Amino acid sequence: MAQTMASELAEALARSQEASAKALIEAAKRANRNPLPTLELQGGSNPSVKVTKVWLEKVKVGLKDYEGLVALVDCMLKNPRGMTPEDDVAGKVVDPMGAAHSHGMASIQDVYEDMGGGEEEDVGVLLYNIWQAAIGKVRQQAAKDYTGFVTLQAIPTGSSAVLLAGHKRWEEALEETRFSGWCDEDAILDSIEVIFQRFGPRVAIAKPACSWKGWGCGHGQAPEDPEGAGAQGC
Repeated sequence: MAQTMASELAEALARSQEASAKALIEAAKRANRNPLPTLELQGGSNPSVKVTKVWLEKVKVGLKDYEGLVALVDCMLKNPRGMTPEDDVAGKVVDPMGAAHSHGMASIQDVYEDMGGGEEEDVGVLLYNIWQAAIGKVRQQAAKDYTGFVTLQAIPTGSSAVLLAGHKRWEEALEETRFSGWCDEDAILDSIEVIFQRFGPRVAIAKPACSWKGWGCGHGQAPEDPEGAGAQGC
């Protein structure tokens, strides 16, 4: 009996040591990976939504082997106003030795003070804070981006290339303001009617059929309440 227990204990210790060795080897591989691209201030201001989104996509690729990270970033990008750090973000990325967090911190030194939210442990919460800071914006920048969006001019009649270029400008302008709390469904629809007025009949047909719930753009909330939640879940 004692010999059997001793044998089982020895096997258990051997398995534990093997698992620890594998974990250390994996951690070493991750620690020696290429650095992530840096996220930097733009003219003394926080980076735009567009720049931050591109950075998050690159982080997702660079740290894709950390379980839970890809799914978390995808969810944040899809529905940033429908998540809370406590319930939906914290602990979602498997990073027991903190290597992913270290890589993330190394790439955001320029913006950490303004955008990192002081997060020093959880890489998921760190990325969430960065994204929230980008889409939330300070009031002055939010007003500027919203004004830029609603004052876009109609796309002139021309080739399909002209239309595609105009649509891209409109889409990028919308991306900068849609989650800021200044944008509502009516503003988006009004903008569509102006920008794509050459397609007026088609817009008029599509407008009643549009289901805007789930866009997460504020749903009519006033500028004084920029933190209102959008759609829930991913």
